[in-house]
Amino acid sequence: MSAFCDASFDCANSEAAVGCVLFHSTGTLLDGIRKKVLASSALVAEALAIKEVCRMVHMRNLSNISIASDCKVVISILSFDLKPPWEIKAILADIKELVSARNIN
Repeated sequence: MSAFCDASFDCANSEAAVGCVLFHSTGTLLDGIRKKVLASSALVAEALAIKEVCRMVHMRNLSNISIASDCKVVISILSFDLKPPWEIKAILADIKELVSARNIN
């Protein structure tokens, strides 16, 4: 199974949105969402997108999933347990809690 997520952030008016999709290993679409979120930066929006897709995985009780994101900063922090910037520290803690019982890459 795989999941993809992305975010957009408009710094001119501080609006952000996230989009997430879940696919079965056969390529069949399982679920998807798009929604506006409150974010102070593109980094926060990207972290919220990853949190949202992890929430979707958790709510569906799925495991053995690979999550793809184009935000190298957040992925690196999560993958290598690096010290996060303060602005996404709480979001990353939520993500870690959501994935703690799942096999999510």
